[in-house]
Amino acid sequence: VKLGTLIDAAIVVNDAPVRGVGNAAGSLGHIKVIGSTEPCTCGGVGCLDAVASGGALVRQMVRAGLDVSHVSEVIHLVGEGHPQAVLAVREAGKRIGEALSSIVNLLNPSVISTWGFLTGAESVLFAGIREGMYQAALPRASDQLHLVVTALGETAGVRGAALRVIDEILDPAAVDRALELGTFPTRAHAPQSLGGSFLARDD
Repeated sequence: VKLGTLIDAAIVVNDAPVRGVGNAAGSLGHIKVIGSTEPCTCGGVGCLDAVASGGALVRQMVRAGLDVSHVSEVIHLVGEGHPQAVLAVREAGKRIGEALSSIVNLLNPSVISTWGFLTGAESVLFAGIREGMYQAALPRASDQLHLVVTALGETAGVRGAALRVIDEILDPAAVDRALELGTFPTRAHAPQSLGGSFLARDD
């Protein structure tokens, strides 16, 4: 789960990503928060992004009279024990946990791995997430669940994007189609500096 300026997610089942028929699976930030009328960039209202994302926290702090322009500054305030920032991040965590509870009830995952700016306030954020999630999730669906911050740190998103591209290119069906069309890259297409060693051999 990406908890940064926006909120997003990836779902992995049996080591395989679940993308959905339109590649739209994982839009966690657009799950509705009950009672919220905050406008969202998607055109809707009450989305989790509009209520609990890093961008939402910045807007809340500005409305409270604090001079912040990025979520990292909010996290810094939490580290200094600023009461408004601590309360806002805790409440954001609770809303995120409530949204995750539906996912937990549906999929019964073993791990929820998080990354992003908000995890810089892990103790406060996770306290809120656990409160919201465990109040709404069924015990059988959540009692073996581990909530963690990914060990990949700030590179998690970049690595995930790179692996997705590799998966798409090397998907057996995609390779078969490319070979049929004659568009699959071979050693002859590789840059000389790379020697073509990372591409399929044509000899």
